[in-house]
Amino acid sequence: MRKSLLFFAVMLFSVVSYAQVSVSGTVKDASGESLPGVNVFAVGTKVGTSTDFDGNFNISAPADAQGIQFSFIGYSDQIISLEEAKAGNLQITLQEDANVLGEIVLVGYGTQKKSDITGSISSIDSKNLEDQPVADAALLLQGRAAGVQVTQTSGAPGASISVKVRGTGTVGDSSPLYVVDGIFLDNIDHINSSDIASMEVLKDASSTAIYGSRGANGVILITTKKGNTDDVSVTIETMAGIQSVWNRPDLMNSSDWLKATNTARVNGGQTELSLIAPSDNTSNTTDWFDEATRKGVIYKTNATISRGDEKSNTLLSIGYVKNEGIVVGSDYSRLNLRLNTNYTISKMFKTGINLSVSNATTNGISSSNVGGILINSQRIDPLTPVKDPATGEYASTPYSDLSNPIAAANRDTRLDTGLLFLANTYLQFEPIKGLAFKTSFSLNMDRSKEKEYLPTYDYIGGDRNLTNSLSKQYSDSNGWLTENTVNYNFMVGEDHNFDLLGGFTAQQDVYEYLKAKRSNIPGDSEELQYLSSSTDLESTNAWNSGTDIRMYSYLGRLNYNYANRYYLTASIRRDGSSVFGPEKRFGNFPSLSLGWKLRNEKFMDFLSDDIVNHIMVRAGWGRVGNANIPPYGYTATLQTKDSKVEYSYVFSGKEYAGLAPVKMANKNMQWETVESTNIGLDLAFLASKLTFSFDYFVKDTKDMLVQVPVPSYAGYDGSPYVNAGTVQNKGFEIDLGYSDNIGDDFQYSVNFNISSIKNEVTYLGGGQPISGGSASFIGSTTRTEEGHPIGSFYGYQVNGVFQTQDEVDNSAQSGEGIGAGDFKFKDQWTDKDNDGVLEAPDGIIDGHDRTYIGTPHPDFFYGLNLDMAYKGFDMKLFFQGQQGNDIFNAFKYYNHATNKTYALSNDYSNHWTPENKSNEMFGLNSATVDKNLRASDYYIEDGSYLRLKNMQVGYTFTQPTKWLSNVRLYFSGQNLFTLTKYSGLDPEVGGGSLNTGLDYGTYPQSRVFSFGANLSF
Repeated sequence: MRKSLLFFAVMLFSVVSYAQVSVSGTVKDASGESLPGVNVFAVGTKVGTSTDFDGNFNISAPADAQGIQFSFIGYSDQIISLEEAKAGNLQITLQEDANVLGEIVLVGYGTQKKSDITGSISSIDSKNLEDQPVADAALLLQGRAAGVQVTQTSGAPGASISVKVRGTGTVGDSSPLYVVDGIFLDNIDHINSSDIASMEVLKDASSTAIYGSRGANGVILITTKKGNTDDVSVTIETMAGIQSVWNRPDLMNSSDWLKATNTARVNGGQTELSLIAPSDNTSNTTDWFDEATRKGVIYKTNATISRGDEKSNTLLSIGYVKNEGIVVGSDYSRLNLRLNTNYTISKMFKTGINLSVSNATTNGISSSNVGGILINSQRIDPLTPVKDPATGEYASTPYSDLSNPIAAANRDTRLDTGLLFLANTYLQFEPIKGLAFKTSFSLNMDRSKEKEYLPTYDYIGGDRNLTNSLSKQYSDSNGWLTENTVNYNFMVGEDHNFDLLGGFTAQQDVYEYLKAKRSNIPGDSEELQYLSSSTDLESTNAWNSGTDIRMYSYLGRLNYNYANRYYLTASIRRDGSSVFGPEKRFGNFPSLSLGWKLRNEKFMDFLSDDIVNHIMVRAGWGRVGNANIPPYGYTATLQTKDSKVEYSYVFSGKEYAGLAPVKMANKNMQWETVESTNIGLDLAFLASKLTFSFDYFVKDTKDMLVQVPVPSYAGYDGSPYVNAGTVQNKGFEIDLGYSDNIGDDFQYSVNFNISSIKNEVTYLGGGQPISGGSASFIGSTTRTEEGHPIGSFYGYQVNGVFQTQDEVDNSAQSGEGIGAGDFKFKDQWTDKDNDGVLEAPDGIIDGHDRTYIGTPHPDFFYGLNLDMAYKGFDMKLFFQGQQGNDIFNAFKYYNHATNKTYALSNDYSNHWTPENKSNEMFGLNSATVDKNLRASDYYIEDGSYLRLKNMQVGYTFTQPTKWLSNVRLYFSGQNLFTLTKYSGLDPEVGGGSLNTGLDYGTYPQSRVFSFGANLSF
């Protein structure tokens, strides 16, 4: 009997102790966004779990648990009773606090807590992605992520954006890889910025190596929003603004221009300028720049419908943006449509699909560096009127070969359209907790077409086109990517945490291009603008080409941490690319990074938790590859024609089509690799109100893929790619943030980041330096050589101005036919025989006397964000800038070349004269001016600037009506002021690797004032 009672008591105790309650639900933040990675614990027990990527959780809590606790660093803890939890389908809303270390961020093929990351990753706060008057989402990165340099290469609507992660690593393409919802992209100019939920930048090789050859220049991960509300919600965003020119060129009026022109002509041995009607009214000054610019309108609207529950969520958005440029004839518009949906089939299966469609239209203007609309508006003389007063017809200048830019802007047709379709679908199978199989498939279809129609015209003054022409080009790009991964997350004991990833990927990108041109279209009507409407078969010119690039890869990664103190991440990826020949096709890209949470060590307990919350030391190494070059370079190619000439043979008086080799083969061409080392330190103080992050990195590009020049007599239409060169970028990055509140109503935050990167070409394989940056009338302006940064400015050094003829006659320039008032160039020590020993100046100024005169790479660049909120009011200030870079202001040639009869810069009094013994500015002489305007440091200017990029003031009405949850009204100003010494239109000058910082008179950015409203239903 006693044994029976004892057995019954033990069984009763077991039932009481081990009875369990199943609790499930979803965790979100105050705005309704799902929170992944939230810790869910049964209070008083060791039972716990965490929410998945969609914020869902399921936990079996012992019946004696004291409640369910939800904990997520960055948010206040919340505990609910077990009785309340038994109701099921919990909907938990966590409120933010000052601690941000628990934020979940994207990494390659997964997520991690920000505090656990051992690599170098920058995360863009979602608050900084909202309500920005930008058409290209890449601009949202500018100044907000340390080590990421974003340059708006042109202010023209629809213009491209230059993004460089940790500097220029190659003379080729240095653009990063964008991964949008798992889809690989080369740019994000088509993405609706209102659809973006998060942006992460993977910067060091230990973070990017999982992407192998695609990660050499950094990886930017973008996740778009998804449905996350219990009921259907509707959000409408709308914004409208006015944009205008913030800076204007300072050019001479008609009388000063005529005086300076005649002075230069007389000093050059010519007669004074003979005035010709209608460009003969000296009391008239045409402000061509003012005529070519206008107040443009920018408009942006977006509507989002969202719903979700424990099994599915769906989001549908439609957006439209229109940007009417500040230059007459330029505008851009885009329509976006997005559908994101996720569905939980069962406890083991999940699936989802993301669809995106964008249709963009650009009405462009000529952007030629020689004859573009904006270029000519700063070059054409002020005497010539836009229209002849006598006839009302467009006029042209009789004094130069320039076209009337206003006529061209209103006459010519340049229309570009692009249709892009993106799709990604996935299926995830989780047979047991922690083990997940995932397969995904992405599709990328891009259709673009361009039309250029140049009609006939004949204007007074000689500007004419007697034969019209029509050209059309079409391009199709189709790409697919499949990724198949398995992820296993498990613990061994209480301290060993493992996260294993393995996978296989394959992709193909097929591209085809077709262009055709024909003259003598029978009329200017749009209905006739088809190539077949012309019967002028002799004028036909057509070109068709295509590429097919394939890649498949194997990848693996291990994340391990011991007792939340010691962290290790190791990965490897093996890529095979059809860009390279069969013997050089594969590359292996490993990485390793370590982290030590020093604050979690017991010997650090002497530090108060209220003061020091987090100390982590990080170190990483990795190697990634680069294959961003045209395909088929490993084999020779034959063509019937190239871009310049057709290949044909004549036999017995008849012409026959022929073939010719146009590209040399290089079977030994292989992967360009980037090897980098990173050391970092992360700190958090005062309950994580104050955060600090520091990174030092060394990034070496090896086996750099460069084109070796081939003499023209060899008969090839292009230079082959070879592996010849090493480039090093090294520097540091600092992120500093502070956020707090004063009382219950006033919250504020300050975030500052600064980066410094030193770029140097350390090896060019013994080859010749690479010239670049060709500027009209000036020639090459940059040189890439061992011991110097990529694309360094290269030219003569101005050593003052000759004051007398005797000084000229006794100089190294005595044979140039110059005189007093002309630039004196420095006769340099040179190494003409390339033996490494400099020889003394030889008394002759020639190409050997050119030297390095500047660099486009800044000493440092930075961004500053200030956010404040008081009750319903909020205010944001964003400053961005850079320091220590040079700009080669090539446009100075046009406004100082008195022999060309162009418009002149309004610095007449600064020129040398016998009375004004200037030692900084040459004299007015049309015969010698070109000798003064050769490539030199005369063009080099300080490109440093500080810009108030954005200011925004808003007010939010909470629950103004039963059917409106909130309404936010705001005012925004962009590019409100710029502090700079640069004399050009805009100091933000981009360009490719070999011509960065070369300014031809770039389309400037505009100042924008806008009003907006966000309504949530």
